[in-house]
Amino acid sequence: MKPKNWGGLAIRKSAKINACLMAKQKSQIKNNHDSLATNITIAKYDISITSHNLSWNTLFPYLIRDVWLSRNRFLFQQVPFDSNLLANQAIQRATEYHFTAPQPSIPINKSQVHISWHKPPLSFYKLNINGSASNGLLGSRGIIRDENGRPLTSFHKFTSSGNALLAELWALHIGLTVAIQSGIENIIIETDAMLVTHLMNHPMKISINASL
Repeated sequence: MKPKNWGGLAIRKSAKINACLMAKQKSQIKNNHDSLATNITIAKYDISITSHNLSWNTLFPYLIRDVWLSRNRFLFQQVPFDSNLLANQAIQRATEYHFTAPQPSIPINKSQVHISWHKPPLSFYKLNINGSASNGLLGSRGIIRDENGRPLTSFHKFTSSGNALLAELWALHIGLTVAIQSGIENIIIETDAMLVTHLMNHPMKISINASL
């Protein structure tokens, strides 16, 4: 309502007064854990925090929320204020959150890694390959670029069945075949498959259960 000097009746809204009082009470309880008001509140509502393995920081939001809702129901809907029911509901919700919510994990130090494509040296070409497997089906693809980064040719093919490693090896096989057919000799191979890179740098006999 408007104040008297503005032509009103100076009647304050009870809902706003209620909100201010609750905010003041919340601040007092939160900032003065050992105060008389806090101890009286805990004693009045028979709240046993330690018996439920709950910390005050976990229980407090649920308790103050239920106090707020019960006070509003009492003021605006004339619903009786049941302190025991209020406390039990707050403890029940806080306990449920305590045992079901994911626990905070140890923070991991993260660092940014900038990834970009680099042109090959003069008189060289670069073959980028990639392979993927989904439900046993394989897809292989790749592209060859010159020293200026201009694409010369590319390919994509559904090969056979197997795993992701086999898809990457198929991509390597097809890419090298395309390079040879195009008369390319000086070529750099680039892939994100570490195992394929290891196999190219350290040749060894392996069984893949498929013929390339």
